[in-house]
Amino acid sequence: MLPRSNVIASVTIAVALAIAVLGGYAYFRTVETSAQTAALVLGVLADEQETRWRQQTGLLVADLNTRRASQPGSPSASARDGRGAANTLAWRELYTQPIAQAQRHFRELAYAGVLDDGGNIIAGPDGGPAADSSSVSDSDGTNRASTAEAASDSDIAAHLIESWRAESAAASTVVAVPVPAQARLYFVAAIGVRGAPSPTTGAQRSSDEPRHYLITGYNTAPLNAIRADLEHHRRTESKTSLLLLLLIGIGVELVAIILIVALARRSGHHAERRTAAMAPSASGSIPAHPLPQQVSNRLPGAGLALNDMAGELAVLLQETAEKSRMDRDLEVVHTVQTTLLPAQGEVERGALSIAGELRSAGICGGDWWTYRDLADGKLLLAIGDVTGHGASAAMITAAAKAACDLACDHHENRPSADAVLSMMNQAVYYAGGRRLLMTCLAMVIDPESGDLELANAGHNFPWLVRMVDGQPTMISLVARGNRLGDAADSSFDTAHHRLQAGDRILLYTDGILECANPHGVQYGVRRMREAIIDTAGQAPGKQKDALVASALAFSGGNIEDDLTLVTVGYGT
Repeated sequence: MLPRSNVIASVTIAVALAIAVLGGYAYFRTVETSAQTAALVLGVLADEQETRWRQQTGLLVADLNTRRASQPGSPSASARDGRGAANTLAWRELYTQPIAQAQRHFRELAYAGVLDDGGNIIAGPDGGPAADSSSVSDSDGTNRASTAEAASDSDIAAHLIESWRAESAAASTVVAVPVPAQARLYFVAAIGVRGAPSPTTGAQRSSDEPRHYLITGYNTAPLNAIRADLEHHRRTESKTSLLLLLLIGIGVELVAIILIVALARRSGHHAERRTAAMAPSASGSIPAHPLPQQVSNRLPGAGLALNDMAGELAVLLQETAEKSRMDRDLEVVHTVQTTLLPAQGEVERGALSIAGELRSAGICGGDWWTYRDLADGKLLLAIGDVTGHGASAAMITAAAKAACDLACDHHENRPSADAVLSMMNQAVYYAGGRRLLMTCLAMVIDPESGDLELANAGHNFPWLVRMVDGQPTMISLVARGNRLGDAADSSFDTAHHRLQAGDRILLYTDGILECANPHGVQYGVRRMREAIIDTAGQAPGKQKDALVASALAFSGGNIEDDLTLVTVGYGT
């Protein structure tokens, strides 16, 4: 049988190795989460950038169509009297001025030109979209340089026009065509579409009018460079974290080997000393009934036993120190998670009163809730529950909170409930890697009108408590959708309701339903419904306190899962 000191040392080494591995993995996941969040933000910026460029191209197309249809003696008139080739100069004169004005107004516009059906340049840089260093003359005679990469003019032009023909389902469609070799994003739109109504007279255009194509190009190199730097940083940090994890493992193993060898030698020395101490007794030189002052001579192993006890105490002290460091790390995560939650107390926004409470089963939890003031006096309310517990679940709640705020900012503080869930789904999907999922509920409430929009990602249906004939009646607000993180392209249905004065809404996580008594019986839906009915006349804050107290009293104060409850009163 191994000495207790050896066993304790072995267990300590195993625990230290586990802590080192978990620490290295946590660092690795933190790097991955940071990179994924940054990539998500870059994706949002790229989408916003493309939308802005598409709108600019649409404005320029509308201007060119208007000039083409309304200008007296436009080239379209002379195109019908057989002077097709001679009209090229007239078309150029018609298009050049608005293109030059657009380039002055839209500072991000790197290229603008007009091509005909055959890809021939009518207006714009002589080199076309593939120009290496061409210019477009402004109305005041100055030139603007185009910085596209060198390529085949005819090939690029043909590719852009064919892309428009393949993707355009309507005459007014603006088609985006990326050209990675040039680090540009081009937009193609048709001008003077046959059979399309004139924007000024409403009359159908003549079938003899030629179709032209507006080509606009924008430089994507800056955003591509940021994305490439981010990917390089992610790979470098990932390799660093893996190398750090490997070095920690090797270091712990070396320490374990050295300690085991030292303990083996020490045990051998102890055995030799015990054998030597027993030799005099065997030869009869020590009295059978020694005197009290001879006790130390009779028990030569007493000092060895004290040494073993000291070694065990040192190991226990080391374990305590390791646990203390881990507890401090968890306390930091707990502090960060606490800052993501709203302040305690009842909050009023017009006719709305909101009160919420979250209790974690451990230092860090996977429950989360928040509210945010929106434009036009509206309010966003969200509640979520991550699968699992601990630091990893807390990290997912942090990513979800950041995505929620990003969705509000991206939609100029006017997001819909499903738009909030869609943005949060992207964050949870990439941060959790489908290993950690989140149920979530988002609702947008207008305190003035009582309009409520609801979207649900696999979360418990909230309850609406409404007085009917003087009696409280409970109604489930149903909306369905996948859990956040299940799939990158998940969509979420919305439901709409109109609140009445005196209505009460309750949002909760399953932790309150799973509070169990010493016999394993859970609090459950029935008991919670009874408690809600009994407290329906109380203010939201007092009702919230009473419901939480009821569940904890049933379980004897013990909770196995995080518990969150939010009560919302309307017109109370």
